[in-house]
Amino acid sequence: RPGLGPWAGGGAPRVLGLGLSVLAQAVQEAERLPNDYAGEIRPSCVLRRQRSFVYQWLRCRRFSGLLARFPKTKQHVLKAANIDVPPLLRPAIWAASLGIDNIAELAADEHMWMLGLDISGADRLEAQFCYPYNDLLNTPQGRRKVRRLVEMALAVNPSYSYMRGLDAVAGPVVALYFNNEQLAFEVFQRILRNQLQQYFLDSSDATAMHHTVQLFGSLLYFVDPSLAGHLADVGMEPMTYALPWLVTLYAHVFPLDEPLFVLWDALLLQPPQFSLFIGVVLLHACRRALLRMHDLSQVQSFIACACHAVDVQTLVEMAMLVQQGTPVSIAAPQASRAAVWTSNVSSKASNDPATHVFIGDDDDEDAVESRCGLDFEEFAVRRRRHSVDIAGALGGGTRWWERVHEDPKYRTEYLVGVRPPTISVGDLLEWQTRCVVLDVRPAEEFAGCHFVGAHHVVIREDGMPGNVPPQALELQEPGVEGDTAVGVVSTIEPTGPWLEAAVTAGSIPEHLRAFRLIVVVDGRERNGMEFAAHLMVDLQLRHVVCLLGGIDALLADGASHLAST
Repeated sequence: RPGLGPWAGGGAPRVLGLGLSVLAQAVQEAERLPNDYAGEIRPSCVLRRQRSFVYQWLRCRRFSGLLARFPKTKQHVLKAANIDVPPLLRPAIWAASLGIDNIAELAADEHMWMLGLDISGADRLEAQFCYPYNDLLNTPQGRRKVRRLVEMALAVNPSYSYMRGLDAVAGPVVALYFNNEQLAFEVFQRILRNQLQQYFLDSSDATAMHHTVQLFGSLLYFVDPSLAGHLADVGMEPMTYALPWLVTLYAHVFPLDEPLFVLWDALLLQPPQFSLFIGVVLLHACRRALLRMHDLSQVQSFIACACHAVDVQTLVEMAMLVQQGTPVSIAAPQASRAAVWTSNVSSKASNDPATHVFIGDDDDEDAVESRCGLDFEEFAVRRRRHSVDIAGALGGGTRWWERVHEDPKYRTEYLVGVRPPTISVGDLLEWQTRCVVLDVRPAEEFAGCHFVGAHHVVIREDGMPGNVPPQALELQEPGVEGDTAVGVVSTIEPTGPWLEAAVTAGSIPEHLRAFRLIVVVDGRERNGMEFAAHLMVDLQLRHVVCLLGGIDALLADGASHLAST
C-alpha cells in the first residue's frame, strides 16, 4: 500500500544498508582482536580511519577503558588522543583533555546548577549568528543554546569586553554537547581560559591582542619570509585575516563539520601557541597560489576560503612539524617571558646587584679562562665595561628586554610589517650547534665581549650590512633556487610548499625536525632588528631570529659562553 515503503507488497522488506546479522558478525570479529591491533590496521588518512569499523571499534574500546578509570589515566588518555580521537567518544575525550575530572557528575546534574545563574548582563551579546547553514544549530533550539552558552560565559566572566567570535567558538561546543548543557558550559569555559583568554579580557588598548597578531606575523616571516613579504607588499596585514582565525580557533572559516572537529582535536591537546602555527602553515600550504596574486581584493578573497584548499590532517601535521622544530621562546608571548627570566635572576641574587649580574654563582672560572684566555677578574672587568648599566636596568626585578614591546623603537614605521621573531638566551644555548650567530655591534664592542663562535657583521652608515658571512647563507633551506654566493641571493623560490611535501612524503628530513637558525645579536641601540629584517626580506633567508636583550641578556644569563678577542 502507498506509504509503507519496503513493507508494501506483502513480501520480505528490503534491507537498507547492512543487516543486523552482518553487524553482529563484524562485532564478533572485532571483539576477538586486541586493542594494539588498531596500530597495525590504522589507515593513513584520518577520515578513512573514521570509516573503518574495526579500527573505530578497537579505538573506542581502548578509550572506554581509559575513561572509566579517569582521572588516574589522564596521561594515557592524552597520549592516545594525540594519535586520533574517535568521533563517538569525542565529547568525553575533549572534556578529559581540558582537565574536567567530574564528567559523570556533570552529566547527572545537568540542569540544577543553572537555576541560580544571573544572566542579566547578557544584553552585551551582539545579535549575530555564525552557522546559518548548519542543520542542527540553525534551528530555534540550536540558536537558543548557542546564545545561552555565550550569555552564561559573559555572566561568569564580567571582565570580558571583546565579544566578537564568542558565538563562533560556542557553535562546535553546542553541536558536540547538544543534550548536556552543563558539560558544554564547562568545556566552553576551559577553552576560553586555556586558549583564548588574551583576546576577550577587558583592555582599553587591546595590547595582548595586538602582540599576539604581531607574533603571528613574526612566525610567518620565520617560516616563509618570501610569502610574508609578498603579502605585506600587496597590503595584506596579519590583523585583517589572522585575528578572526585566532579568536575563533578557525571556527569562523572552517565549516562546522568533521574537519573542524579534527582540527580542534589537535588544538585542545596543544599549548595555546599552536593556533599560531596552524595559521602560518595554512598560508604556507597555499603559497603557490598566493605568490601569483598581486591584487589585494583577490588575496583577501582567496585567504577567506583558504581552508577549503588544504587537507586538515596534513595541516595539523605541518603545524606539529614547525612547532617541534622551533625553539619555544620564539612563539612565546612577551608577557609570559618576564616571570621566567625574573625568577632566573632572583635565584642568583646577592647583596651586590652588579655581582649577580656580572659574576653569577653558576659561572665556571676554569671555563671562562679556557674560552677567553683571560683570568677571571680581567674577564669580569671587560664584561662590566661593555655592559650599559645592566644593574640599573634591573630595577624592580625586570630587565629592559622584558619590556621591549613598550619601547617606541619597537613600533617604528619600518618595522610595522616586518618584526623579526626573538629567541631567549636559554634557547640559544640549547640550539647552539644549529645556529649561526651574527653580531652587529661596533667592532670594538665585539672585540671586547661576544658570544663564542659569533661572526661580526659591519653595518654601514646607510644601515645596510657590509658583509654577510657565507655560513649564514649556507643555512638557506634546500629547495631555494638561484645564486647563493655571499651577498647575492635570488628572489626566485619554488612555488610549492616544502613543508607539505615533507609531510606527504612520509620521511621528514633532519633539517626540518629541528630548524637551523640565524641569530642576530645587537646592543642597546638594537639595530639588529633592521639587519634581521634585511636578511628575511631582501635575502629571503628563513629561520632568522634576534636574540632578545642582545649582549645584555648574554651578560646576565649566558656569561660563561662569552669570549674576548
